[in-house]
Order: sequence, then structure tokens, then C-alpha cells
Amino acid sequence: MRKRVLTLLGGLTLGLAISAGPAVWAHSFPEHQTPPAGAILTAAPAEVSIKYDAPIEKLFAKLEVVGPRGRRS
Repeated sequence: MRKRVLTLLGGLTLGLAISAGPAVWAHSFPEHQTPPAGAILTAAPAEVSIKYDAPIEKLFAKLEVVGPRGRRS
């Protein structure tokens, strides 16, 4: 009986570990940004470019450019 319980617990633990694994890699992160994040520029950039390490979901993507007085451009 004890062996059966340990086998069941081991199987459940393995199943949880396998099913939770993909969630760890569920986020994309910037690899390269021009201008760099948080940069303070003296003039507006001609272009803003961000390269991610994986595809991003456009529905949740947001980019905000803030002017010198905190105004959103």
C-alpha cells in the first residue's frame, strides 16, 4: 500500500512539473532596443526599434513615448 501511494505521489509530482514547465518560457524579452529603454534624449528619435527573443502577442503589446514634460507623443 505504501509503495502504491509513493508511486502515485511521484507520478503526480512529475505530471505537475511537466505541465508547469512551458509556463516558465511564456514571456518574450527585448534583446535589442534603439534607443535603449529609459534613455533620455535631447531630440526625438526618427525611429524606435525593439527586437524580442520570441514572438509577442500584439493584443498585449504597448509602447509609450513620453516627451520632455511628461507628455505622451
